[in-house]
Amino acid sequence: MSVQYLFNSCGDWIAFRKGEFVFDTDGNWLGWLPWGDPEIVDASGEYLGTIESDRLYRFKNRPYRGYPGHSDSPDYPGYPGYPDHPGCSLLPSFAEDINIAELERSKR
Repeated sequence: MSVQYLFNSCGDWIAFRKGEFVFDTDGNWLGWLPWGDPEIVDASGEYLGTIESDRLYRFKNRPYRGYPGHSDSPDYPGYPGYPDHPGCSLLPSFAEDINIAELERSKR
């Protein structure tokens, strides 16, 4: 199964996707893609962010899509390697970068 590296708008590597699951750079599970589209929810079913190409953003005022069901925590994905730096990009309208460290602190 291939790995998709995910970056913030500054081109910093913040996460990766393996199949339907999204992990931080240390391999900790962040969330999953329950609907088969680029929207990610966390383990509790709350909107986490959206994948756009190789970027991961959080869009403000995202409509509630209903409870996505439950996903079991995936196995450790293994080391994904280290990606090249893709450079900076502009944030889309109504989007913000996701602070992965802040997400990790809020889970504790």
